[in-house]
Amino acid sequence: MQNFIWVSTATLARQQHRYWRFIRIDLGIMKRLLSGRKDGSLGFEAKLTAQQITEISNISTSVDLPSEIHRKQRGLNCLGYWKGSEFSSFLHYTSLIFLEGNVADSVFEHFLLFFCSITLFSTSYYKKYWTTASKMLEQYVVPSEDLYGSRYITSNVHNLLHVAQEVYRFAPLSTLSVYPTENALGLMKGLIRHGYRILEPAVNRLSKIEEEGNETMEEKTYPIINLCANRKQELVDENFILDCIRKNSFFSTKDNKIIQLKKVEQRTGQPIELFGNEFLSKTDRFSTPIHVSDIRCKLAALDYKNDNYLMVPVVHTLR
Repeated sequence: MQNFIWVSTATLARQQHRYWRFIRIDLGIMKRLLSGRKDGSLGFEAKLTAQQITEISNISTSVDLPSEIHRKQRGLNCLGYWKGSEFSSFLHYTSLIFLEGNVADSVFEHFLLFFCSITLFSTSYYKKYWTTASKMLEQYVVPSEDLYGSRYITSNVHNLLHVAQEVYRFAPLSTLSVYPTENALGLMKGLIRHGYRILEPAVNRLSKIEEEGNETMEEKTYPIINLCANRKQELVDENFILDCIRKNSFFSTKDNKIIQLKKVEQRTGQPIELFGNEFLSKTDRFSTPIHVSDIRCKLAALDYKNDNYLMVPVVHTLR
């Protein structure tokens, strides 16, 4: 037909898939779970007491996540104001230490199915486990009504059964997301000074930023070393930063060692050398479906029981 532009179903589906992470998982499943545990709408076993909510909120505000996670975690007392990225951070990093011991064991084990499957689907590094992740989501959805009641079984819960199909068709959940778009919109919003004729000033300032960026653009070969304000050096890779500050100092090596960075050095003409302390005593948090020892990435170190750390992979740094 003339004067018509045909858009393939694959293109439309890809645009719709960008909302899987934001709408259906972070603002869908996670917000529903936390709201239900706070107000008791998910049943007595899943409800948190007022004391537990206060304790979790106090700990949550003190958690220092790696610099790659830009938004600081707020407490459950501010749950109504959480952004989608806060629900995502809670799911991937802080949920384990906050929910364990604060909800019934059956509820926590059920949540672990969701936690593990979404983590596996969030990076192509775990692609060999995607079939297992799909089965875990089925095991999560099927008994949900028995645990939380029929009110919990919404379209978002049902759509979890189709995550595997969408991820296999397009890409991991973390790579198809509206979060980069939100960040870009936030940048453009910061360029607007007043409410009069906002389009022209915003375009002019964006053009100026692009021109300045093109003039100073240098092709970088990672990893590189930067000098921090405290006169200590940091290692900058394409997807993460490692330095001697506690929140940015933990990483896992290819031979499965967990290291806390203490110093970065590079002598003239020599490769970059990292010096740190190795954790000699470590155990896997999960025995199935995979071992933490399979991971090589930057780690988020969370205070755990008996002065121990819970090491959680920073998802987008897996390689």
